[in-house]
Amino acid sequence: MAQHIDSDRVQRLRLEADWPDWVVWRSTGTLGEPADWYASRRRRLTGGQRRAGVHATVSAETPEELDKVLADQAERDPQRCTRTAAKLA
Repeated sequence: MAQHIDSDRVQRLRLEADWPDWVVWRSTGTLGEPADWYASRRRRLTGGQRRAGVHATVSAETPEELDKVLADQAERDPQRCTRTAAKLA
């Protein structure tokens, strides 16, 4: 179990480094088993962002899928901070 937790932590830290406007975590199922991955924005959304299809919280089954969802959210966000821009800041 400790190895699984360490792997999840590495994945979470990688995603948060790539997407600094998001907080990332992994949920657990009813029996304590690892479940889906989630990311929530660190700031509130404007009405314009919501109308553009930007979400405050997103989810995916794997960290790789979550990375793709976050990339899609960056594309939809009229006030976006892309992964490239975030790394240059």
